[in-house]
Formats: sequence, structure tokens, C-alpha cells
Amino acid sequence: MNGFELRKNKKMESILRATIELFCQRGLKAVSIAEIAEKAHVSQVSIYNYFGSKTKLARQAVFSLMDEKTVEFEVLLHSELSFQEKFAQMVFEKTQTRDQYSEAFFQSDIWTDPQIQSYMEEFMQTRAVPLVLDLIEQGRKEGCVNQQISDQAILIYIRMFNEILNRESLSTDIRYEMASLFFYGLLGMPVGCVTGGRFSCYITK
Repeated sequence: MNGFELRKNKKMESILRATIELFCQRGLKAVSIAEIAEKAHVSQVSIYNYFGSKTKLARQAVFSLMDEKTVEFEVLLHSELSFQEKFAQMVFEKTQTRDQYSEAFFQSDIWTDPQIQSYMEEFMQTRAVPLVLDLIEQGRKEGCVNQQISDQAILIYIRMFNEILNRESLSTDIRYEMASLFFYGLLGMPVGCVTGGRFSCYITK
């Protein structure tokens, strides 16, 4: 890669990073190309040359954000933590991430964009689901996941749990309690209990 391509890639990365940051704070509609250009220290002409339009830029920003979060998820799953520690950390990080994003981010029209929806569907099937299945398999090996429950049923359960965590009105304490319910149900251990090293510091207060 020559110097011109390196400078171009660096500019594009800076534009995407600025777009993601502003998009997360205020939503797509409230952010102008001029603001993105100023934050990224590039000209507006460069943004249009590289991405074509604000909508196309927003798409690439969403793709970049999802790729970034997937890499973080992969690093976590490949760590030496136990199944419950990994899941608890996912809940903890999801709570922190949710607090970083504005409601305008989640309500943006970009999420109804056909290309975004198609990308997300393919993303779920080819990247997210295989990673989750790997985590489930670790849970089975550690005796944390019932061997008789199918992958399909577990994926539905996780999807339902994830939809609840996405509700902005939930407090941090309630999110931790939901994580406890995920593992132990209504008759299980309360938040903060530790048995045999499971459900460690990410859940205890």
C-alpha cells in the first residue's frame, strides 16, 4: 500500500470514527456533514468523494461499529474466563454501552434501511450466531447449560433476554437482577451469590 492509499484509509477511518461518535450522541438526522468534517479534520468534499452521500456514510458507520463490537465479543469468547463470567461481562458491557448511546441513535431511520437490515440479518447468521453457539457449547461442558435443551431454544431465550436489556428504562440494578434470572430463574440464587467461583465479580456488587 503506497502513501496515498495510507493517507486515504486514515482519512476514511477518521471520518467513520467521527460519524459513529456523533451518531451515537445525537442520532443521524441531527448531525450534519459539516460537523462530521470538522470533527474528523477533513473537508466536506473529501467525505462526499469517499462515501458519496450522508446515507451511504451512515451505512458504513453502522457496518464499522458492528464489526468493532464483534471483534470485542470474539476477544471475550476466546479468553480463559468461565461461561458465566463471560456472559456476566457481556451484560455488564452491554449496560455500559447502552448508557453511551442516545435514544436518537436507536430511533434513527437508518435502522429501517433495507441494506442495513439485510446486512444485519447476514451478520447475525454468519458471525453472531456461531459465536453464541460456541459460548453455549462451553456452558454445556462446564455443566452450566442443560444438555437436553436445544441450540434453537437457547438462541430464542437469549434473543428474548437481549430484547429486554435493550429497554432504556431499565436501571443498572434491574439489569443485574435480570442476569441472575437468566441463569437461575425465579427459584434460583439471588444476585451476588457465588457458588464454586461462578457468577463472579461482574454480577456481585
